[in-house]
Amino acid sequence: MVRFVAIHPSHKTEKKYDAVFEMLGGRLRIVPFGAKGYTDFTISKDVEKQKAYQARHKNDKLDDPMSPGALSWYILWSAPTIREGILNYKKRFGFR
Repeated sequence: MVRFVAIHPSHKTEKKYDAVFEMLGGRLRIVPFGAKGYTDFTISKDVEKQKAYQARHKNDKLDDPMSPGALSWYILWSAPTIREGILNYKKRFGFR
């Protein structure tokens, strides 16, 4: 079973955040997501931008919890705060 561990500022200069997962056997997997230099719903709170983003990305791999697309969709674009976005993400994929 994969375990969601944390979100923290990305180690990559062009990304906003890293999601950390613990894989079977204890190995960590880091998934960078969110393009640095661009706004997201947690920053802009603009519902029109949120709708435009979701329309543009509706065909991304949103059912894979470790895909950058799903991480961005649920954490950065589903709620006006990162905290609420993380809760939405955890609820959607069954993480504690």
